[in-house]
Amino acid sequence: MKTKSSLHRVAFFPAALLAAFLALLPASPSALGQLEVQFTPNTGSPPLMGGSVYNVTGSPSGTEAVSATLTGADPKIAPSGTVTVSLVGGTTAGANTLTHSWADRGALTGGGAGFTEGPLYESFAGYNLTAGTYEWLTISGLQPSTLYVLQLYAYDNSFSGNVTFTDTTTGSLAGSATVNFTNHYSFTTDADADAKFSGQMSVRSDASGNVVIKGTGVDNGQAIAILNGFRLSAQPWVRIKNQWTGKYLSEVGGKVIYEMPGWSDQTSQWALLAIGNGQCRIQNRYTGHYMNNQDQLAWVECGPGALVWASEKWVITVESSYFYRIENLWKGTFMNVQDLLGYAECTSVPAGFTSSWWSFETVHGATVPWITYEAENGTTNGTVIGPGVTEGTAQAEASNRQAVILNSTGQYVQITSKAAANAIVVRLSIPDAATGGGIDSTLNLYVNGTFAQALNVTSRYSWVYGSYINNTWSNDPTAGTARHLYDEVSALLTNPIPAGATVKLQKDAANTASYYTIDFIELEQAPAALTEPPNYISITDAPYNADPTGATDSAAAITQAWTAARTSGKGLWIPPGTFQVSNGFYIYNIKMNGAGMWYSKLIYPNSAACGFNIGTNVQFSDFALIGAANDRGNGGTCFVGSFGTNTVLQNLWVEHFGFGMWVGNATVTANGVVLNNLRMRDLYGDGINLNTGTRNSTIKNTCIRNSGDDGIALFSAPYTGGSPDFNNTVTDCTVQSPWFANGIAVYGGYNNVVKNCEVYDTVTDFGLFIDQGFNSYPFAPTTTAQNIDLYRCGGTFTYWSTQAGAIGVDANTASFNAPINLWDIDVYNASYSGIQVQCENGYSQAGVVFDGINVKGAATYGINIKAGAAGSGTFDAVTIYSAISGTFINSAGTGYTVTKGVGNNW
Repeated sequence: MKTKSSLHRVAFFPAALLAAFLALLPASPSALGQLEVQFTPNTGSPPLMGGSVYNVTGSPSGTEAVSATLTGADPKIAPSGTVTVSLVGGTTAGANTLTHSWADRGALTGGGAGFTEGPLYESFAGYNLTAGTYEWLTISGLQPSTLYVLQLYAYDNSFSGNVTFTDTTTGSLAGSATVNFTNHYSFTTDADADAKFSGQMSVRSDASGNVVIKGTGVDNGQAIAILNGFRLSAQPWVRIKNQWTGKYLSEVGGKVIYEMPGWSDQTSQWALLAIGNGQCRIQNRYTGHYMNNQDQLAWVECGPGALVWASEKWVITVESSYFYRIENLWKGTFMNVQDLLGYAECTSVPAGFTSSWWSFETVHGATVPWITYEAENGTTNGTVIGPGVTEGTAQAEASNRQAVILNSTGQYVQITSKAAANAIVVRLSIPDAATGGGIDSTLNLYVNGTFAQALNVTSRYSWVYGSYINNTWSNDPTAGTARHLYDEVSALLTNPIPAGATVKLQKDAANTASYYTIDFIELEQAPAALTEPPNYISITDAPYNADPTGATDSAAAITQAWTAARTSGKGLWIPPGTFQVSNGFYIYNIKMNGAGMWYSKLIYPNSAACGFNIGTNVQFSDFALIGAANDRGNGGTCFVGSFGTNTVLQNLWVEHFGFGMWVGNATVTANGVVLNNLRMRDLYGDGINLNTGTRNSTIKNTCIRNSGDDGIALFSAPYTGGSPDFNNTVTDCTVQSPWFANGIAVYGGYNNVVKNCEVYDTVTDFGLFIDQGFNSYPFAPTTTAQNIDLYRCGGTFTYWSTQAGAIGVDANTASFNAPINLWDIDVYNASYSGIQVQCENGYSQAGVVFDGINVKGAATYGINIKAGAAGSGTFDAVTIYSAISGTFINSAGTGYTVTKGVGNNW
């Protein structure tokens, strides 16, 4: 069993002290981005700090300055992968006047469970750190102007006092951490040795990517700062949720309010910045402002602030289970919503009042440029529906399981914009035609009470019916249960929307659909259109003359322009415009760029004959591809093919296809493919499927919504040909509202990683699914899913009489026994069970480790071992709260062995 449990807490922290609280905040820092460095370990000793650890070596004879350049660092920490670490002593950063020693500090005692006793690492120590002399640690090559959590592996071998390390980086947070270990070589009991990180602070790199830390002693010149190493982690962002109201804190106009923000809303995301002495500052991600109580107003303020203000320093203490109280250092009062005034107060509230209890949800998933406004949280005179999970209903397929129906003239839903915007997306549902095929209509948009424009809406690309037969659905409304009810409309606005404006969707007499079910509004400030790079051929250049109005077919023009660009070693340019395309293309050895996904669009009236067959060495970016699929069977696939090597697809918008992307070919292996910053919308099949031996490839910062099969699948099924998928990474992705199948699924293969992702609102299946299914190649060492949030996942598929939990592990078409690590996963309000283990046809499973999983809310059991399951699994630091049927059930009896580690609450 891996000994890392004390790092595994995201929203449900057990520690009462801020230092421990912040140490636990990243579910696992490596999933957010992490660099660990130790200084000259003794030969043969195990690393104190676990994971991938770099060693900085220096002369053991007393060199005053040492440095090392480390390569292969996580790009979230160092964009180039290279970091330089240096240690210098002196009266200034550049003066080496202080003696440093490298010495064996003797044997450790009292190491605690899970910590191997042995020689302490040789360390870099600054002797006699008086008020005028310092020890300097400089870390260079980091992301510029970026927040980090710095944990120092250091202790004080002083005669009589402390050593303080302070962030002195230009424009820094000026945070500090004090080292004071009175028992010099003994450590407090801690199974993970994390107490050995005796100093911790939040730091911000400067514009050049440097962090500078100063260590000084103030006790008669006798302090010795022994710095053995450090851990630098990306600073996590959190949502702060009130226990009483269930709402979250946001900043609007310098005021901290509570509301139900959309998932992408950065005004409701906060950093808890440690500044030493058990205190923190709370910074808003969108504005950069800090919570404070400086002017003693009725509400908690949020502004630029100053570190010297006690009014913007907060102390976080545990209250109950995973709830905390947030106390203002200056006034000793607590953040609360006791009077339900719409904003956060800071007053004296008894400890037992849940209006002052808060939980913290770490933010994962894609970082996106829009703000989502849920319709049900706006102002409306329409009908709010939901929450509900019954398949075939508008609330089940809606984001947050709720929506607003406008079915009478004059009905509206209205929100207030938090930021300026020039582009809008509305997710909505209007009726199908009586015989299927959809209808067209409009919906009116008002800004600050004045009509702005009519939005063209349609149901031509939604509404399928009946059962999933022969790999497709029916467009006949009489075939049975309806699905895929929603579609989206997107538009660049005629007139931009200012921050603070009211934005209203209203059903007027001219809007002829019988009803409009509004799920949400998204507002975005689209960047200016890009310009044509040098050494490119435009598809509108003569003699190609593609039609940017979309009135005529541009397929032949694009083929000719691509051939000319490829043979001449140039790139292919798609200028602003809408280009109608009647057929697909086999394409290779080309760069193809557009002016931006809001400006350059390829429109496919016939989706079945569409998209791109991707060969090797293809780089696509900055355009949109819009199909016309109304069925899985006729929808086509936007991107398909071998993808080969040196293929990068980024900044693309894909909508209204059968499938978004099917990567892999039995003839040519997809190797090293990068899929970055994609928007996949309104599909009838998978969003992205890596298959046929795809390897060493990455899907990152991608948002997939309303897919009709797995949002993201790693699919090692032999019938696709080729070999197992391996060494692939899915990171920083968001999957929303798949109307059928799973959010993210892994079918066999090995060394595949899914991390730092979010899944929302699955209807019929799992949020995260690990399946030895489809006769897939066997799982082999190692499959890891880590640092994942699952909101309202799981469901029921009536036709197959199946139920799915938020997390599912299944031996469906074969047995498996391989390391599968499910680490640091938070489940919120599962629609069925939280964790579900199952086997079919007499198969079994082994090797699965559930570690650091927190289930907060499940419609049935927190953990559900289904009848027929066989094998075993390990459960370590798994906590269950608010599971309606109970925390745990094993319907397999002795057929499935549950090994319980430490930290479980059931």
